[in-house]
Amino acid sequence: MRSKIVNAAVYLTTGVLTGYQVYYNLVLAIWGVPTSWVEYVSICGSILMLVSAGIGFGAERASHRLSFFAAILEWMFYAPAIVSTPWMLSAEALRATVPVVCLTITTVLSCSSILTGRRRPVPTG
Repeated sequence: MRSKIVNAAVYLTTGVLTGYQVYYNLVLAIWGVPTSWVEYVSICGSILMLVSAGIGFGAERASHRLSFFAAILEWMFYAPAIVSTPWMLSAEALRATVPVVCLTITTVLSCSSILTGRRRPVPTG
């Protein structure tokens, strides 16, 4: 039960933090800032991450698979930003890396949970 709570907490935190950051970028379109399709894909990944946190208590394996798929969708937004941004040690840059750290932890957690998950026994007979 404890692992289900930890998984749900990590997925929920990642979904909220990444969703907030991408939502903030999408809201800037009100003032004429151009948006990209990658932002829409990433916000869908954040919503799926929140859904995987919600179903984690009932269908744990499905939750891990859904969170892995959601993490891939979110990395479509964050990976190009990491590569193309020169990192400076400032408070703003460190605050912007918190969702990326959460996303990295979520990706590793969901991958390890999928790879080491319980297999259904093969019926013999």
